[in-house]
Amino acid sequence: MNKPCAEWKVGEWQKCSSVCGKGERRRLVVCHSVDDRNVTDDQCEGLKPLDIQICDMGSCAQGWFHSPWSRKCFPSCGRGHRSRQVYCSSPDGSRISEAKCQSKKPKQKKACRNKRPCGGYWFAGPWSECSSTCGSGVQERSVICVKKLDKKLFTIVGKENCRGRDKPEMERPCEQLPPCQPQWFMTPWTQCSASCGTGTKTREVRCMDPELAPSSTCTANKKPSQQNICNTQPCTDESVQQDPSCKDVYKFCRLAGPARLCSYPFYQENCCSSCQTYQHRKTKEKP
Repeated sequence: MNKPCAEWKVGEWQKCSSVCGKGERRRLVVCHSVDDRNVTDDQCEGLKPLDIQICDMGSCAQGWFHSPWSRKCFPSCGRGHRSRQVYCSSPDGSRISEAKCQSKKPKQKKACRNKRPCGGYWFAGPWSECSSTCGSGVQERSVICVKKLDKKLFTIVGKENCRGRDKPEMERPCEQLPPCQPQWFMTPWTQCSASCGTGTKTREVRCMDPELAPSSTCTANKKPSQQNICNTQPCTDESVQQDPSCKDVYKFCRLAGPARLCSYPFYQENCCSSCQTYQHRKTKEKP
């Protein structure tokens, strides 16, 4: 019997076209000659093997089903989590592969916190100095929750790890303080009366009692000064002009002083800067 010149050659089946229910899958089927070439199908004997077939991937999913959240928080102290079971269900209620549920899988855990702490201890720092030296005031201190790691080592943990009802106080009133006495109050200094050549600045000073009512019992020799000298540096020609509105209007104004024109109102107004500078220079030249 002569060996055929060509025979059917088949490949592996591909994956089913559907992840659930019915679909189809394909494979490569070719007529292959003895000299290792693909030839037309009529050169192969017998029926051509199937290159496509129906596939059944089982029931499609109805969706995600989950149990109620667990009643207890795990672990049983401090921060933990509650859990539940989640599965992908077919229409008949049976569990199937999660890949068949197209929507996002619901969470199986969520955070929770127990009222019972996990072995934390409150640590209180030293009290601060009193916020006042008379009348009434308060003292403060820091309070933190710590946990023991070994015999000598502690670490700071969240306050939920310590019992809230046992937390030490963080603020307390100071022990009895002497009554506050009237004292001097003052306003900010005014602007100096001159930018050079010595000016003065003033402020208002009042005696007030602890209720901020006017009083006459402050210590007189401790009364703050109400007036002080300022800007004691000598004036220069550049520093004579104090008023920004004092300007020269005309170019010839620099001649107004030497020409003795500054006594006239017109030049005093329109050559203000040059006249002031000239007058200042003449004053400095006087013996």
